[in-house]
Order: sequence, then structure tokens, then C-alpha cells
Amino acid sequence: MSKAIPSTAAGPLKKLRIIDLGTMVAGPVICTYLGDFGVDIIKVEQPNGGDTVRALGPFKDGESLLWQVEARNKKSITIDLRKPAGQELLKRLVKEADAVVENFRPGTLEGWNLGYEQLRAVNPRIVLVSVSGFGQTGPLATRAGYDRIGLAFSGVMAATGEENGMPVRVGINQRTAENVAHAYEECVARVRRMDRPLIAGSVGGGAWAVDAVIE
Repeated sequence: MSKAIPSTAAGPLKKLRIIDLGTMVAGPVICTYLGDFGVDIIKVEQPNGGDTVRALGPFKDGESLLWQVEARNKKSITIDLRKPAGQELLKRLVKEADAVVENFRPGTLEGWNLGYEQLRAVNPRIVLVSVSGFGQTGPLATRAGYDRIGLAFSGVMAATGEENGMPVRVGINQRTAENVAHAYEECVARVRRMDRPLIAGSVGGGAWAVDAVIE
């Protein structure tokens, strides 16, 4: 696989390490922004092709330009999370990390024995950031969620286009971008909370910090 563009900036979050388990846009872009501020990002990709964005154009010299943008600041590693050996390897990484970011369908990590409780058993201070289409619970939780679905469910598509015309998709990934921004802020706040005692005087513990819902 190709090498991602490394970060050369020593930003204000340079002492943090975050594991990027995400695919496509929502989860990975959170980590891209965190990397812009100096976070050490470890990008975990599945075997046989890696992140789907690697195969999306436009291309230059055989490389996806979209991937080059999204993968900046990241160090990529291939781990098969479906296999016990891969799960144990990820737990070794989690032990030395501050947060994990993922955007699988709810229940996927638990099916791989990598849910929040399993990760917290390895690192009690870990923060898990989850991005999903319809939340972690509820009747639609297991459905996939993409930006245009969120735009349709929220009614945004009905407010665009011509009067009395068909719904029109916004030209950018608006809902995804909004949730990336909120999840990014919440991730930083939760991780920084671990650096100081709580009001009761106890040391801050980990948290399933975010369920940034695209819809």
C-alpha cells in the first residue's frame, strides 16, 4: 500500500495518540483534523485493499488524491480485526492510546470482541468515539448511514432545488461535515478531561464519548 503524507507540524495536541479504525469519510476525517493539530494518528486498515477511499478518484501517478488529503498526518497499519490475532494486536495499540475513532455499524466492534468494555479493560482511560447513521440503539441503529440519507431524513433535501420540484442533494457532504466537527470537538474535550481530576477528586476514567449521528 502507499504511504500516507506524514505530519511535520508540532501542534498543541502532539502528546496524544489516537487510533483511526474508520472507513470512508466520517470517522477518518475526524482523525485527519486531529492530526493537523499534532496528534499521533495510527490508521488501521483491513487487508485486501485497505480503506475504500484509496480506490476513489481523481488519481495522479496511480494515487487517489482524495486519499492523499484524508490520509495526511497518519501512519497506516494493516490489521485483520476479524481474526483473534488481529484483535489482540489492536488491544496492544489501545493500551498506549488516548482514543479510538470508528464509524462501523453499531455492534460490529462488539462482534469482534473489541467493544468499549473490552477496550476499557485494556486501557481504563480510553475514549471511544463512534459515528453512526442512526445512533447506537433504536429500530434503525443497524442501518448504514451516508450523507445523502442524513440530508433526506433531516428534510434538508426538501428545502433545496426549485419550488415544487424534486428534492435536490446539497453539493457537499454537509451532514457528514457537521458531525465531523462536533465529534472532533467532543473527542478533544473528553481526552483532555482525562488530564485533570474530576470535581469529586477522582481521576478521570474513559468514556464512550460520542455517538455522532449522521442523520
